[in-house]
Amino acid sequence: KNNAEHGLLFEAFGLIIHLRLASTHPLQNQAIVRLSQFVSVREPNIRYLGLEMMSRIAALPGTLESIKRHQSTIKFSMKDEDISIRKRAVDLLYAMCDKTNCQSVIADLLDYLTSADFSMREELVLKIAILAEKFSPSKKFYVDVILKLITVSGDFVTQDIWHRVVQIVTNNEETQVYAAKTVYEALRAEHVHENAVKIGGYILGEFGHLLQEVSTEEQFEVLSAQFSTSSPSTKALLLSTYMKMANMNENLVDRVSKEFKKCRTDADSEIQQRACEYLAMSKHPDKELMNSVWETMPDFPDRESALEKKGRGKSRSTDEVKSNDSESEWSTSEESEASSESEEEEEEDAQESPQEGYEKPYWDTEDAARNGGTADSVHSSDGSDQDNSSYEDSDSAEYSAEETPRTAPTAKANTAQELNPPQLLDLGNMSSFGSTAISRVASSPVHAPVHAPSITQNMDLLSNVLFRSNGVLYESDVVEIGSRMRIENGHICKFILYYGNRNPREDLKNVECKVLSSVGLNIQIKPDETFSVGAKKQIPQHLMIYCVQPFETYPEVSIEYTMFGKVTSFVLKLPILASKFIQPWQCPMQEFVATWKQIDVSDEERFPFKSKTPIDVAKLRKDFEGLGMHVHPPMQNSPGTIVMSFTFHTANKRSDGEFLSFRVLIRLETNQKVNMFRATIRSEHRQVTAAFKYTLQQLFGAD
Repeated sequence: KNNAEHGLLFEAFGLIIHLRLASTHPLQNQAIVRLSQFVSVREPNIRYLGLEMMSRIAALPGTLESIKRHQSTIKFSMKDEDISIRKRAVDLLYAMCDKTNCQSVIADLLDYLTSADFSMREELVLKIAILAEKFSPSKKFYVDVILKLITVSGDFVTQDIWHRVVQIVTNNEETQVYAAKTVYEALRAEHVHENAVKIGGYILGEFGHLLQEVSTEEQFEVLSAQFSTSSPSTKALLLSTYMKMANMNENLVDRVSKEFKKCRTDADSEIQQRACEYLAMSKHPDKELMNSVWETMPDFPDRESALEKKGRGKSRSTDEVKSNDSESEWSTSEESEASSESEEEEEEDAQESPQEGYEKPYWDTEDAARNGGTADSVHSSDGSDQDNSSYEDSDSAEYSAEETPRTAPTAKANTAQELNPPQLLDLGNMSSFGSTAISRVASSPVHAPVHAPSITQNMDLLSNVLFRSNGVLYESDVVEIGSRMRIENGHICKFILYYGNRNPREDLKNVECKVLSSVGLNIQIKPDETFSVGAKKQIPQHLMIYCVQPFETYPEVSIEYTMFGKVTSFVLKLPILASKFIQPWQCPMQEFVATWKQIDVSDEERFPFKSKTPIDVAKLRKDFEGLGMHVHPPMQNSPGTIVMSFTFHTANKRSDGEFLSFRVLIRLETNQKVNMFRATIRSEHRQVTAAFKYTLQQLFGAD
């Protein structure tokens, strides 16, 4: 009986929303009163439906004032044990926010962010950033909120967010001094997130000279203290900041020039280029010309925030999307117009981000690589087909997997090598990479598990992360373990494990992570001692992973923790395969074929295997690009064959001091009728070939 009554009530609520009654209509007020009762009941299903329905009513004009009276009740639902209820409560708080309750809603969401589930954090950070921009009582409050976001959950602050901060500060002169002072204080902290370094580098470079109480030398000191631990893209940005500071203060020219000289031989080509150019500029005799080059950036075009567009799509529930039609009751006319804007406009919005001297290299080095690192190439279809016929087999096949991009290594690391025909390394009789391993990346210490593992890892979760840079690796009623990674210099993986304690009352104690198996890798863990995770809290653990040599197995760690006096231990495979340490090798097809013929047949692997999913060649090509491979254009006489080329990087060094890297060529044939592939792999070393045979089978092969 109760279920039937509740069903009728919710149908009535849906009809009220559909009719879009005036805010003064008694039915609408009654609906809100009744829903406020539902969101406070103990029955989780009723509370979930109440929160969902109230979110939909909040989209109607004139309803927010009535809904805001129940903010404390909604806030309480964010502490519920059911993640679906927590998500609905967050969505409702987001929907009911306006200028009158902005500060309290943002405070509630920031407080919840410290204990939110790993899977919710990125969207939650985006929602807070949008609310702060849209409803903040002042731009100063907005700057404070974003810096708080970076402090609390910096790994989930996307570049769209900090780009937007820079735009707003640049376009609001009254905020510039406050922003410069605030980021300076933030950079003086003991632990500074890299996103804070990026914001601080840009704002101090542009507006640091406006600070009366802080000298340019002091600003340079706090930035240079962060330089050595920053990523290549951040270092490139800081070099531009140094040049701006030196141009404003001649006393800094000598110190800045020393930094430029150090970076002239950096492994990253972008940093090299900037260091050489800026060093020449610092010595240029025409100061008027240099002042013109390095003057403050102009205001950005005043257009709709890209963050709001991005958040608009995420804020709609599944049911709302299903019920949307040409006269959707859930969206306003402005939202309908915005959602129909072309992709071209979205790209233009991205271009609003700071560029000259700052952001263009950041996008060039990191975003280009994230998109697979593919660049426009000129191919002769006739010539390509002719060359291909010399090695192409008559039978063909096809491929598929989920379209999930991964952040690839910086695509410019070996620019000179990529632009020239590959020179095959003279490896002599070297049968193993061990003899060339440098001392600092020798084999990792391996520990035996304290207890025999009694828990089996969910391999579906592992598979989902193989194509991505973040995701959940393990979850239970007690704990959730998420991961996030970033590849640097081709052979270094900065990996973070996030331990989330789901229990609202009990601490997760004596948490310990030890390396069990790391063939081909050197893994360093910090902190390497035991630690605790408070109730409903989340703690990160950092792993530095060096690729020493090719490997044909997942690295494994043992995880152990204590809760309620019970010790639990299990083995966790990390989502690290050889494909994480590659960069695209962009070459014409003629050069691909010539290199293919150069490589000894003994270093070739040819093998068939079955696909884990129905084959879709177009989708599969995107998957390989997302992994960081250069995918050549389809061949006319064999459209089901995918041809790829890339470079595999290691932390070993050759006799000339350069890092050891290897060209890898893959020809993948697909057969959709039987859902099978046949792969042919050639590389400059047998162990590399074997490693990528294992990688292909793990990524796309059926069990």
